[in-house]
Amino acid sequence: MSYLQAPFDQVVAAVWHGTVRRRRWWQRGLPPYPACLEALEPFTVPVTRYLVVGCGETWTALIDNNALGGEPSIAGPVAAVLPGVLGVTALHSPRRGPGHGGTQLRVARHGDAPSQVQERSLCADCADGRWSWYEDGDPLPFERPELYRARLIKQRFNRAILIEYLSALGIRADDDAFYGGPVAMVDLPRFGREVVRSRQEALDWLEVHD
Repeated sequence: MSYLQAPFDQVVAAVWHGTVRRRRWWQRGLPPYPACLEALEPFTVPVTRYLVVGCGETWTALIDNNALGGEPSIAGPVAAVLPGVLGVTALHSPRRGPGHGGTQLRVARHGDAPSQVQERSLCADCADGRWSWYEDGDPLPFERPELYRARLIKQRFNRAILIEYLSALGIRADDDAFYGGPVAMVDLPRFGREVVRSRQEALDWLEVHD
């Protein structure tokens, strides 16, 4: 999931200006979260739809229909046209297949120029069963750096810690009521061939079971 600390209407305008690049058809009046997620189907590679969901007066969520489980960089080009706005990307992928998974958090604030970005990144990644750890930028006030000294990388940063950090930022990620604002969806320009999967096909590929 990606979040921007900006009002819903401002983010809708930024998605068009920073990502879509030409006028596309917006759908409004969609059912509230989580029922609106059904509008993302089918799931594709590359991304072909964005949902913009209001989260009170402070935050707006961005959700895409990437068949691989979500596009972690969705907020970047949108935040770039909103100088001073805090952008947050949160990613958690349970272990699947030969040992892929991990947890990531990126918090960034763009300045007046594209090169002016204050960023903090944390990543505990597992690829083919091998864990790696990455962090960049200055720790945020609510972080618990002592966790990052754990011998096992998967204990340094996991879903529970991610949710804790998001809560400290004012993002109640696991609370459906947090996503109770207006909803809009945009279809993106399409280029070339696409991988297309139904919800069930995407879940099966990701080895996620209800």
